[in-house]
Amino acid sequence: MTLVIGKIVQGSLRIDSDSKITDPNIPSNRKNIFSGLLKTIILHPRLCFSYAGGVDTAQEAIEQVYKLEELTIEKVKKLLHEINKSSNYETDFLIGALENQPLLYKISNGEIVPSNQNHWIGMFLG
Repeated sequence: MTLVIGKIVQGSLRIDSDSKITDPNIPSNRKNIFSGLLKTIILHPRLCFSYAGGVDTAQEAIEQVYKLEELTIEKVKKLLHEINKSSNYETDFLIGALENQPLLYKISNGEIVPSNQNHWIGMFLG
């Protein structure tokens, strides 16, 4: 199970997530309470993204984001939207951005849904 929660509180972003790896295909992770990964990546002080779902897809997304020439919200949204669709919706993303105002973007099931309040993404694997 993965859970990432994003909330806008008093003009700032709060993002919380677990770090547990629950991939049933990795036997060493099933019973090891200390195995984990960061699920929120800070791209720069005004932009971050989190993931829930397939670790391999998420790792590829992180690599692809860092290959972008510019780390703008529009380019990151477009790329993560494409990755969500190409993964057959197995990996969802939550983008936190501080533009003119704090915003959250949930990318799930091939859709991008903005919010100025809160969003969550989660996956149950296994």
